[in-house]
Amino acid sequence: MEDKVIAEIDVFYADKLTEYLNVFQFPLKEQSRFESDLEHPSAARIKPKNFVVELDYALDTRGPLYNTSRGEELGLGFNDEKVRTIYDEDHGLEQSNHSQTRMERSTLTSTTLPNNTRYMTGVLKDNELHLTDVSRVVQMYPSLKYLDVIDNKVKSATKKINNEGEDEADKVVGKDKAKAINVQVRTPAAEELAHLRKTSVTYMRQQIEEEGWQPLQMFDSSSEESSQIYNHLFSRSTQSVAPSDTPQQFLDRLAKEEEEIDPVLPKKDAA
Repeated sequence: MEDKVIAEIDVFYADKLTEYLNVFQFPLKEQSRFESDLEHPSAARIKPKNFVVELDYALDTRGPLYNTSRGEELGLGFNDEKVRTIYDEDHGLEQSNHSQTRMERSTLTSTTLPNNTRYMTGVLKDNELHLTDVSRVVQMYPSLKYLDVIDNKVKSATKKINNEGEDEADKVVGKDKAKAINVQVRTPAAEELAHLRKTSVTYMRQQIEEEGWQPLQMFDSSSEESSQIYNHLFSRSTQSVAPSDTPQQFLDRLAKEEEEIDPVLPKKDAA
């Protein structure tokens, strides 16, 4: 027994927001956490050419779950101060006495998913379905750039200690220390392949790093601005789209495309 048709819905295509409509996914966040005020972004920015988005979230530094000592350690990744060494103190460059910077925010960075499937948004109203293409789907993950900043500061301080130690040793010994040399042997083909990979990845990262950030203005879903954007999801055209194929022609074309992508199987020899 076939299902009974209870309604026929007209479908409309809206293209006003096609280039600007993006889906943001938060795989590491629970739905209940979005209801908290602290879970609303305090700032947002974008690199439009490479489409990289960052969202800042304020941390509850007075809450029972905030580790103050750890927050002060990680705060080194959010300021311009360098790691002080004993040689800085010998030259009168002591640690500053002002309050130490704490980690007071977390940042989520976007990762664009491969465009393997075509997504659309649908708005159903007054027995009409209005569809709009989704430009891209991105997922937001925590950014750990502050750890890179801390690591670079520690490396700079370590390098300074080593340089100062070598200078003092040279004054005592009067000659340079022998340095170990790491030798690697590669075939020309492997060397060329490694160079191409390194150049490609380096170039892409450089392009992203060189592009400047542009601040984004955020609006709540209940704001007037959001309501105006929502209205663009409805098609203003009332003209019907004439199909280019009959239903049978459409099915035949789909079957033909499926045959073209199937692997070619070896033919059996005639008996």
